[in-house]
Formats: sequence, C-alpha cells, structure tokens
Amino acid sequence: MILIFSIHISCVENEQDLRPTQQIINSEDFQILEGPPPLPFIFNGKFTIDNKPGPAGITIFAQIIDGGSPIAVTENGSYRHIILSPVSQKDLEHGIIHFYLGDREGNYVESDQIFKLKKINNPTTINLDLNFSNIPTK
Repeated sequence: MILIFSIHISCVENEQDLRPTQQIINSEDFQILEGPPPLPFIFNGKFTIDNKPGPAGITIFAQIIDGGSPIAVTENGSYRHIILSPVSQKDLEHGIIHFYLGDREGNYVESDQIFKLKKINNPTTINLDLNFSNIPTK
C-alpha cells in the first residue's frame, strides 16, 4: 500500500512539473481586493514591430502583477479586446499594466509602452498604440 501511495505521489509531482508556469511578474503572497471587483480596462489600438505595422495572428496579452487579460490575437497592424482589471492589493500598489506579444510560458516580448492604472467609474476603453522590438521566437 505504501509503495502504491509513493508511486502515486511521484506521478502527481511529475504531472505538476509539466504544467506551464507564469514567468511574468506574479505575486507569491496574493491578497484579494476587498469589496466589489474593480471595473475593467479594455485596450484597442495599432501595434508595430520595430515601428512597422505588425502582422496578423500573433497572440497578445496584458499583465499587472496578479491580474492578467485573456489572450487576444492581433490583426494586421492592430489589436483589440485586451480586457483586464486589478485583482489584488499588489496590482494596485504596482499600478502599471504591461503588454506582451507571445505566451505566458516565457516566450514573449514586452512592449515599449505601459499604462498606469487610474480609478474609473465604468468599464473604460483605452486606445493605446503599442510598439514591440521584435516578434517572439519559438
């Protein structure tokens, strides 16, 4: 019985090692915000690679510390529907939204632009053009 339990634990640990991990800033001491959740920011705009219009079909997302957007996909020279809001006290303290091309598993390039959080009373659409130095390599 002990042998079976040991084998099971070993397999579970190996399974966890294969799961992708967040390599972008991520708080180890997550403290959820009290009260109603903050309203979201919705980002749209043009995007460039080394100041030239970016191609379609690249994944793009935003991240604070703990709060991150779902993955969106670029169009020719533009992106849309990057939606996120702060989810933790660390997000509010950091106060900056970072934008990335690529994936959360470490294959990403950060944009030259950031967005400083501000208090909003409604879901707010922000038009923000982003420039990236290059396309992430696989």
